[in-house]
Amino acid sequence: MTPVTFDITYAAFSDMDRLNRFFEEHFVAHQIAIMHNRLEQAMRHLELVFELYRQHEQDTDRLLLPLYEKYVRQIPEGGAVLFFVREHHFIMKRLSELIRHMGKLLLDPEGTPLHRVPLFEEHCTIKDMFDHHHARDRYFLFKYLDEYVPRMEKEAVLPEMEARHREVVRKVQEQP
Repeated sequence: MTPVTFDITYAAFSDMDRLNRFFEEHFVAHQIAIMHNRLEQAMRHLELVFELYRQHEQDTDRLLLPLYEKYVRQIPEGGAVLFFVREHHFIMKRLSELIRHMGKLLLDPEGTPLHRVPLFEEHCTIKDMFDHHHARDRYFLFKYLDEYVPRMEKEAVLPEMEARHREVVRKVQEQP
């Protein structure tokens, strides 16, 4: 896998929508690598998505959702905190299952093509959930955080998250 550039900066919460597109781009790169039988490359893209998404989930649950609850006086219908938490859990569970499937495929790359069927079924589930969850982020969480969180708190949280996300990308790329 060629070195990944994480050039996303967070000046506003809505800038994190670019992180969501980053997830999607690398997930598609993962799928393309599988189709070309570049399984190790596929796993590297998947590991990047998994590790970065795990950090994003932790940051959102620990930093963003408390701000959302604190400053958004009327949580909009469809924007309940519980929805974000459950979707994070669902996505991480599916990504873990996908890594497990990929591991099996890497151990037996010459095996029957049917080993790839459950893999692609998981891809469909995850892509649908990414689309759904990223829309929720965009239209509720990021929008309302930008609107209601005071500048001083934004300036404290956003650089911290950006630095952690850059660090995750760096660490994943350093793995053998």
